[in-house]
Amino acid sequence: MDFNIFKILEKDNKELIHSSFIKFLIEEDQEFFSKFLKIKYNEKSEVSLEKSYKNPNKSKTKNNRCRFDIEIKDDKRIIIIENKFKSFPNDNQLIEYNKSLKFNYPNHEYLKFLLYFDKNLFKTKTDWKILDYKDFVDYLKNYKNLIKNKEKIFFVNQYYIFLKEYIEKYQLILKSANTIFSNQKDNENKFWIKLFYSNLEIQLTKYFKENNLEVNVYIASGNKSIPLLNIVPSNWNTNKIELLIQIQNGELKFYAHTKNKEFLKNLIDFSKQNIDNEFTEFKNINNINEKTSYIFKIKFFNNKKIKETTELDINKMYEYILKFYNKIDTKIIKNYS
Repeated sequence: MDFNIFKILEKDNKELIHSSFIKFLIEEDQEFFSKFLKIKYNEKSEVSLEKSYKNPNKSKTKNNRCRFDIEIKDDKRIIIIENKFKSFPNDNQLIEYNKSLKFNYPNHEYLKFLLYFDKNLFKTKTDWKILDYKDFVDYLKNYKNLIKNKEKIFFVNQYYIFLKEYIEKYQLILKSANTIFSNQKDNENKFWIKLFYSNLEIQLTKYFKENNLEVNVYIASGNKSIPLLNIVPSNWNTNKIELLIQIQNGELKFYAHTKNKEFLKNLIDFSKQNIDNEFTEFKNINNINEKTSYIFKIKFFNNKKIKETTELDINKMYEYILKFYNKIDTKIIKNYS
């Protein structure tokens, strides 16, 4: 591995590191505003990281704090830079940020920036200015050549090199995801899988919304040794049991949140009668001891029977997930009672 201080310290994929570097640029180079953000700089501005504010619109039982990654404030204006290095933004997050700003700074002007991996994904109409890390890399490429201080040149160049490598790897992974799914417990692969799932989350949410389907798509939080993407259609619930699709460990699973063995057995039997099982693995009812269980699953990777999926890019996986969803919806959900 080439020498790089960020990689050696294993801080290269931490959002706070990127926010801190942007803060460094803001304080060191006023032209960062005019050349990258395309706005005027106010010398009286105060720069803060991970500033937390009360959000009165959230219930008391949930986290009612809203945190801004980078805040630049003067007496008239608030500039927010939301840094999404590990995920992509969604509409609900932006709504909460906007509410918090209006509540905490009702008399200020707002300028809001989103910085993440792929600005082409975010198609929602918004008053946030959208930038991605490729834009940032392009800016740094020119900026580092203007620095005269040797220590600063070294520091900025180290950051530029590893960030450029991340952008290049992201583009490669979108074309073939097999490498990151080969060892999903690896910490670096977990980072890329979560980002990959975040990309799928945005595309799938957009599809369901455009087709007037009430489906919740989200990356599961909590102590997951392997990243997990959930797809939860509201109309699939039956007998107060939540049915959903889970994507984890290179597998697509039709899943049920229940330990009711009779219900699971009936649904598995019904699925066997209605689903082409050539590539499908059904759950053995005798091995069900958990509070949740899959009904059947199909492997994305290392499935020798499915030749067309030996190399999966983001578009193929997106299409494959929708086929899986539509097959369950039409052949099982609409016919099962």
